[in-house]
Amino acid sequence: MSKETDPFEIPVDIRAAAERGIEQARVAFDRFMETAKTGLEAVEDRSKAAQDSARDIRTTVVSFAEENMAKTFDYVQKSMAAKDPQALMQLQVDFIRSQMEGLTQQAKALGETVSRAASDLASKK
Repeated sequence: MSKETDPFEIPVDIRAAAERGIEQARVAFDRFMETAKTGLEAVEDRSKAAQDSARDIRTTVVSFAEENMAKTFDYVQKSMAAKDPQALMQLQVDFIRSQMEGLTQQAKALGETVSRAASDLASKK
């Protein structure tokens, strides 16, 4: 009796090579997915750090604006109660000096906040 072969049967060595190829492709795909996940997590971390930094800067700036406006309203109220031009001039001098000192401190604080934000973002790379 002659042994007939199925014309659709894949030879053993070709089947083994195909299975190895599929396994290699699966391993490569798994590595790719892990790398992609790691990359996306890094982007998310940097994005969160940027959002946190922007929030810190915004909070600082708003706080300074509120402080400056409160001082300005206080100055205006005091100037309305000044009894003479000399008292008004002294209020003006005191207000300007106070504002310059305050703005210097605020610029320093804002610089520190921005520097800290830049440092935080750089550390997330």
